[in-house]
Amino acid sequence: MVLSAVMSGKAQSCSGETLKFKETFGTGSNTSLATGITTYRYTGSGSLADGDYRVTKNTQTNGDWLNAPDHTGNSNGRMMVINASYTAGEFYRDTVGSLTPGAFYTVYLFIMNVNSLGTCGSSALLPKVQFVVETYNASTGAFSTLTTFSSDYIPQTSSPTWVKIGGFFTMPAGQTSIRYRLINNSSGGCGNDLAIDDITFSQCSAVTLPVTGLRLNVQSQTEKNIINWSTAQEFNTERFVVEKSTDGKTWASIQTVAAAGNSSYTKYYRVEDLNRSAEINYYRILQVDIDGKFSYSNVVVVRNSNNNAKVSVQPNPFRESLNIKVSSEIEQTVVIKIVDINGKPVKQQTSLIHSGDQTMEMSGLSNLQAGVYFLDMKGLNGNSLVQQKLVKL
Repeated sequence: MVLSAVMSGKAQSCSGETLKFKETFGTGSNTSLATGITTYRYTGSGSLADGDYRVTKNTQTNGDWLNAPDHTGNSNGRMMVINASYTAGEFYRDTVGSLTPGAFYTVYLFIMNVNSLGTCGSSALLPKVQFVVETYNASTGAFSTLTTFSSDYIPQTSSPTWVKIGGFFTMPAGQTSIRYRLINNSSGGCGNDLAIDDITFSQCSAVTLPVTGLRLNVQSQTEKNIINWSTAQEFNTERFVVEKSTDGKTWASIQTVAAAGNSSYTKYYRVEDLNRSAEINYYRILQVDIDGKFSYSNVVVVRNSNNNAKVSVQPNPFRESLNIKVSSEIEQTVVIKIVDINGKPVKQQTSLIHSGDQTMEMSGLSNLQAGVYFLDMKGLNGNSLVQQKLVKL
């Protein structure tokens, strides 16, 4: 269940929080996680390779990474530091028990891109983490999703910067425990390196309304969706985050707007989404207070015209470079990858394509071994634009 889908247009936030679970990763020297928590390899010393992790006191396990303590600033506190696997997917899971059926919970964690600014240049990969909360159904033998939310692509910074992501869920009747999973939705390679800390579940004693009269609507136009929202009153509000989903379950933020702070009259806000999915988009507003509490609006569903791009790749077979011809109905950012027959990315670039016709070059391919490869182009929302077999001479 996605909580915000049943909120009837009123923003909710948690008050009177009672801490039920917090994973701080402890204090002291380097250590590994318990069996079953992660599929990554533990490396206790030296640099971390792709698919390695360490529970440690400092993020600088590799030479070009930031030098930082854990999220709280405790020089003896530990966090999980990760060099992402080449294959995107789950990297952490755990369970939380002794929860109350029917109660309202808030959950969040902190994430850092541990690469120093400029590492890997313009082709740097960026972490993008998804948090999934699930319950087990004994009658079906399967897990059901209670809520899921995602970070943006987390940028490199000149100084250590922790990013907080979080959401809400209501515990179903007859259930007292959940499983949560963390998924890295970026493939491994240069730049996709991160730390996580302070995974927290709290029960809310009451649900309050820091914002009254929050109204959301979305207008669909030829090349974009326009997201409008308004508030009747605001109290200690800090910012609004526009979130989008293509399935109504997995959410990602697309833009952040400063809030009024305190207002006793109607305030209006507007942003534009130029990167729409091919068929359907779900939108909601995350409102964050000055004290860190947050809330969600109602969900608006918009069906769009097709934004698929027509793509052709030449030459094929190729030697040193490729010319990628694209005809797109909208302006959008795309990720272009060349992968080998084992699915391992060997070349990647991110490009902005405009509406209409254009040609992009992917160069620097002369050092690839001769053989069969595949070109994969996707929008940032995950929609596949082309998958094509290539031959390197």
